[in-house]
Amino acid sequence: MESSKPKYGDRMMDLVKKTRHSQAAVMVGKKGVTPRLEEEIGRQLKKQKVIKIKFLKSVENIKDNIGETVKDLAGKCGANILEIRGLSAILVSKKIKTIKGKRKKQIEKEELK
Repeated sequence: MESSKPKYGDRMMDLVKKTRHSQAAVMVGKKGVTPRLEEEIGRQLKKQKVIKIKFLKSVENIKDNIGETVKDLAGKCGANILEIRGLSAILVSKKIKTIKGKRKKQIEKEELK
């Protein structure tokens, strides 16, 4: 049975692994998800293609609805959710998913530089 997660190349998965073990690119504070934060996440996704977002414990009711919050955020920023662990989430740009063949390999090489 195939999973519903998008499939990425080996080089992209290496980038995902590095992101998984790095510090968060964006921290969501007590004000929660604001339009300015959404813009910053969009900029980070455009630049890095894979980002890690961390929610602070001070975000109101985050433990109860982190899945919904991340899903809404990903939809607004044009990203796929790779994983959610605790109060952290990893988002991948949707543009990576739709690129195929030689062009995908070329883009992955440029990202790793």
